[in-house]
Amino acid sequence: MNATSAVAAPHRLPAYGRQLLEIRKHGRVPRRSQVWVALHWRINVQHGAHPLGYVLVIDDMVVPGALDWSIIAGLWVTLLFDEQTSFERLQDAVAAILNCKPVALQGALLGNSARWFFLKLSQRCKQPN
Repeated sequence: MNATSAVAAPHRLPAYGRQLLEIRKHGRVPRRSQVWVALHWRINVQHGAHPLGYVLVIDDMVVPGALDWSIIAGLWVTLLFDEQTSFERLQDAVAAILNCKPVALQGALLGNSARWFFLKLSQRCKQPN
């Protein structure tokens, strides 16, 4: 898929982001401040509110940078992807999410190896006061 065939919808939330938006809209932080972002529907995880945090999904036909990521500001974010995820899609998601200043961003490559690696090891993204 290329960027021209993908849907560009500014101010659109990732799938299952509405529940997290409602919490953030009232100035609150979720009880568990971990957000898991699946880069594809094929990544088989429980979506929405989860005992380990919130799981959001980026639809396969949506460019990650076209979504509103403001709901993840100040939270810990883990990107979930697999061997079929293009580097461009991963790069776009990382840039869009870091732009909204999470506390940290890490990535998890899911698949046969189930290897974890860090895109940004505890990268502090908040601006000093």
